Amino acid sequence: MLTYRKSVFLFLVILLLCVTLLLSISQSSLVMADESQGAPEIFELRGSNSKTYQLPDGTYKWVGYADNIHYRDQNGYYQDINNTIITENKKIGDVDYIYKNASNSYTVRFSNNAADNYFVIMEYQGKTLAFGLTDSNATNAVKLEKIDSVDSKILSNTVDAQSCIVYKDVYQDIDLIYESKTYGLKEYIVLKRPTGKNEFYFNIKMDGLKVKEENGSIVFVDKDDNAIFYIEQPFAIDNNEVITEDVKYTIVESNGAYQIKITIDKAYLTDASRAYPIVIDPSVMITGALTTYDSYVSSKYPDTNYYLNYYLRTGRDSDYYIPKFCANRTLTNG
Repeated sequence: MLTYRKSVFLFLVILLLCVTLLLSISQSSLVMADESQGAPEIFELRGSNSKTYQLPDGTYKWVGYADNIHYRDQNGYYQDINNTIITENKKIGDVDYIYKNASNSYTVRFSNNAADNYFVIMEYQGKTLAFGLTDSNATNAVKLEKIDSVDSKILSNTVDAQSCIVYKDVYQDIDLIYESKTYGLKEYIVLKRPTGKNEFYFNIKMDGLKVKEENGSIVFVDKDDNAIFYIEQPFAIDNNEVITEDVKYTIVESNGAYQIKITIDKAYLTDASRAYPIVIDPSVMITGALTTYDSYVSSKYPDTNYYLNYYLRTGRDSDYYIPKFCANRTLTNG
């Protein structure tokens, strides 16, 4: 009988603790969906990846996101990130820029003409990086309405068209697509069919920055050697999702002027099994903006760090043998 009473008492204690815990959670709900039910947001409680709402009964609801949704403006206040491409005319040097990303900690602008030496310019923390494809056709920038899945199954599954600018046929049968992302700018070099071209030169112009190569990536640093922008190690993928990492950067310097050369393996491009279009994917990222960190290691290439890749591998395959991945998420309300 004593044992039975102890068991009942223990059950009641556990039940009371559970009820107390549930009541405390209801006072400040932790959810992972954007659902405010019309309740007003408390702007003072914004975090880089969260919003807080006051519900009609006086309790609070905290809404968390996997990626940052806010950035700090010049006055230190959190503002909504909006990666949509909008129209805004601004002349910088001798280039007329007509499009930009709506709002973020960085600004990216696009000129109307791909023949401009620097038809893309990025501004962040008072530093600028401008670049453009050499010897490009004079094709106009177009805000993207949709990604045609017939042209690229890969892009149709991953790209937000409203955040994109496209320069069609910068070379014959080659498009350039730029996508404004939370942490930087994605560039997609789209080879629509075999062209024989496997090298691409980009003019670059820097204000307050120096450029260097680091572990296959390109890093732009300030006078104190702090990284401001980096261009992650590129890869290419065909329409059957066959990936090659045999894509490399070379920094070319001549009389103080710089170019970045992107070279993709010819054997990959000419393989009879290749399914076009092929997408070459380098990205210009903002240093220090990430709050989610992930990487994977490969038993075939144990000394390579894949932390800059936007995809993760796991399981087993012939290219990497046994990959294992890890991730770390920094949750902050500041």
